[in-house]
Amino acid sequence: HQLHILCPLPFVVPTESPYYHTTRRIMADSESGRVFHFFIANFIIQLMCLWAGYKSFLSLGQSDKVEMKHWLQFWVVYCAWCVLELFLDVILFYMPLYPEVKMAVVAGLVFGGGAAKIYDPYVHSFLIS
Repeated sequence: HQLHILCPLPFVVPTESPYYHTTRRIMADSESGRVFHFFIANFIIQLMCLWAGYKSFLSLGQSDKVEMKHWLQFWVVYCAWCVLELFLDVILFYMPLYPEVKMAVVAGLVFGGGAAKIYDPYVHSFLIS
């Protein structure tokens, strides 16, 4: 009997098994699909960060302090998110819809004014104490 290893886990299905192709497809779809999904989500997040960087650059050339404050708050909150994610990513990776939630959070910070809503009550008070 020829055995075929499907994934890095100790999971082996004989190639003659009627479940071989189904199991192989499910394993391939779940792992590569998840990795591809995370790649697309992170690509979109990087585009939003490029937009935020561009808007930050433009605000430095203006004398509008409200606009500068908005983008500085965004970058502080986004950096705090990145530090939290560094430690929690091992757990968050397996949450369903995590890439969508992450994109929604970053979109809310960039476009929805969510940075001020998070910065004032949470980040600012944490950094002051």
